[in-house]
Order: sequence, then C-alpha cells, then structure tokens
Amino acid sequence: MDLEKVLSVTELSHLISQTLEYQLPLFRVEGEISQITKASSGHYYFSIKDEFSAMNAVMFRGRAMALDFQPKQGDMVELKGKLSLFAARGSLQIQVDEMRRAGLGTLFERYLQILEKLKKEGLFDEDRKLAIPAYPRRVGIITSLQAAALHDVLTALRRRAPQFQVTIYSSLVQGAEAVDALMRALAQAELRQEVDVILLVRGGGSLEDLWCFNDERLARMIAACTIPIVSGVGHETDVTIADYVADLRAATPTAAAELISKAAYTLPAILKDYHQRIGRVMLQLLAERQARFDELQPRLNRHMERILLDKSLRYDELQQRLVAPQRLLTQYDAQRLQMQQALQRQWLNLFTNKHKLLEGLCLRLASRKPNIEVECDRLSQWRERLHRAVAQQLKTHQQVFEQQRQLLHNMNPKQVLQRGFSIVYDAEGQVVRDADQLRVDDELQLEFASGRAAVHVKSLNFKEQ
Repeated sequence: MDLEKVLSVTELSHLISQTLEYQLPLFRVEGEISQITKASSGHYYFSIKDEFSAMNAVMFRGRAMALDFQPKQGDMVELKGKLSLFAARGSLQIQVDEMRRAGLGTLFERYLQILEKLKKEGLFDEDRKLAIPAYPRRVGIITSLQAAALHDVLTALRRRAPQFQVTIYSSLVQGAEAVDALMRALAQAELRQEVDVILLVRGGGSLEDLWCFNDERLARMIAACTIPIVSGVGHETDVTIADYVADLRAATPTAAAELISKAAYTLPAILKDYHQRIGRVMLQLLAERQARFDELQPRLNRHMERILLDKSLRYDELQQRLVAPQRLLTQYDAQRLQMQQALQRQWLNLFTNKHKLLEGLCLRLASRKPNIEVECDRLSQWRERLHRAVAQQLKTHQQVFEQQRQLLHNMNPKQVLQRGFSIVYDAEGQVVRDADQLRVDDELQLEFASGRAAVHVKSLNFKEQ
C-alpha cells in the first residue's frame, strides 16, 4: 500500500470492509440480545453482548423471514454472520445471516440420541403398535385446556362424528413441568379405562416448545399404554419422539381427529348402501321362493295324480283277477278308501307346511327391513342442531375476539407515546424510572412515538414536585 497516497473517507471504508471480509469471512458468536428494534422495513437492529463486551448487529428482512421465533430483549442466541462497516457512521457491526436460540444444537443432539436408543429397543416397530378402532364410541384428549389445538380437535369431532363421547385429560404441553403433567394425564386415562382411543395433541412450535414430547420417560409410557394412542403434535414438519412411538401419527391435531372419525363420517353412505343391498337381496329371495313354490306345486299335483292312478289301476286289476267273497271285496274297498284319505291328508299337510314356511320367511324379511324415513328425520334434526350450535359458537368467539382486540389496543404502549410521553433508556438500554439513577453527563436515549433521540444529562434536580 502506498503510504503517500491520501485516501478519501469512502475509499478507507471500502478498504476496511475488504480487509474484514478477507480476514474474517464467516463466524459464529453467542451472546445476549440488547436494544433490539424491528424497523418498518422488516430489518432487525440490535446489540449482542456478554459480561464484558457488546457489538452492534443487523439482520436484514430477507434473512429475518426465515426465523422460527420472535427475537426479543434478553434472549440468548447464536449468530452466524460476518463483520461489516457501516460507512455512514464509520462503525463496525455484525451482519447476521442466521440466528437461533442458544443451546438448540445440544437439544437436537439429545433428540437424536433418544431416537436411536428407543429405535434399537424396538419401540418404533409396527408389530407392537395397537390397532386404532374404526368406530370408537369414547375418545380421550390429552392437551392443555387453553391450547388452540383443543378447539380445532373438538370442532372437527363435532362436525364429523357428533356421536362420540369426549373426555379431556388436562395437562401442560410446554415447559419444565409439562412432562410430569403429561405422564399424570396418561396414567389417569390408563387407570380409568373409560375411552377407546386417546388423542395426544398440541399446536406447532420450536424444538424447545415441543421438547416435552421428546422425553424418554413419556415415550416409554406411551409404548406401554393399553389404550391406542394417536399423536397429533405440531405442524406437518414437526416430528417428535412421541409421534414415532404412538400407535398412529397424524400431521396436525385436526388431522388426528379426522383419522379416528373417518369411518364414522362415511357411516350414512354405508348404511344407505346396506339398505339398497338388503332390498335387492329381499326381492331376489322372494322371487326365488315364489319360483320354487311354483315349481313344486305342479310336481306335487302330478305326483298325487300318478299315485291315485296307479292305485286305481291296481284296484281294477285285482278286482278282475280276484274271485273272492263279497266280504273280502268290501274290506279291500275300505282299505283303498282309507289309503286314499291318508294320501290326501298327507298332501294337504305337506302343502300347509310349505305355505306356513313361506309366510314365516316373508315375515322375517319384512321385520328386518330398516325404517329409512325415521332415520332420515333423525339425521335432519341432528344436522339442524349442529348448524345452530356452530352459529352460536362463532358469534360468541367473535364477541370475545373483539373484546380482546380492543383491550390489546388500549394496552399498547405506543398509544401512551402518541399523547406526548417518551421512554428514557440509559447507556445499557435499561428504562430509567427515577432521577436518582442518573449522573451528570450520562448519555441517554429518548424513544418517542416516532423515532429516537440521543441526549446528555446537563443537570439534575431531586426536589419533589
């Protein structure tokens, strides 16, 4: 480099930037977020600090859109980026490409270790998993009463299978105590044996939020449960150890409800098909019985006529051949008449029995025909009640939403700043609440409704107003 050459400030800035990019192209750093601000453009401006040092950092909108959490003051994070020079101020800053909560790498390694251990023990094998009943009557749900997933599951079940009896086993689904709470809820369901299938559900979240569903103790308890368990934890891309060890995994809580109600949802169509098939079978059976009756009746008549003809011919033959006393002839006549009467009685009894059998079959077929009109009326009544219930629930939730929206608007600190107030921060980014915290020449930051300003303390007045 020519030491005699005089550089402009811009040329010096470019030279420093090129040197930084060459000497330290990419690096990772861990620290605590301080003085974070999200601009209207979507960029994040903040400081990253530890016990002794702090540096400015920026994460532009394109990179920030990939974050799976909302960074805030005091978060411990790991950053991946490079040093850059902010030429307008001549200050160094970290240009962040990736950000994640500190410790997620360790959590993921622990997740993989538990996954491999349980897989080797066979807890994920399909042959040990229980079959999910096609038509469950009683459904248990393990989740938090405040979880959005509970509302989604109940809505899906009311829409698809309102006949299900639902039992909710309340539990925490996030935090340090969530594992014990989930195990207590599962033990309660196992002890009571009051449901046919259990839905273990929770909405989406980060690896930390869903960590309780990766606990080894909970996984072993799910594997040992005698009640079939359907796991619906997180979104489609979230896969926990509970999903692997459960008897069936659903992509979302709503999908879990739809899986167990699939057969019940199609039951009306199945019943209609059965009704049509029964009707066809009944008509076919009646036709076959009538055809068989029509076939037997002429054959029976011809058989009786043939017997009578044979006996008559035999009688005539004997009468011509025998020259016997009149007494023998009279006895023979009596026997012939008795035989003829017996044959007539036998034919009548056979005909009567066949006719009674046919009538019995017709009555049995008629008694098994379902009353479709009554079932259709019941279905219409349930559909009308469901529509009224859904409309009422929607109206109630809309009213609660409007109340919460107005309360949130009233509590917005920006509304206070709009009335002319401001927030005072010290050099560490902490809010100043008392003049006793200040010293002359301290550097302060004032935050207004729009923008900030840097000031210095010129004098202090501790007199009470």
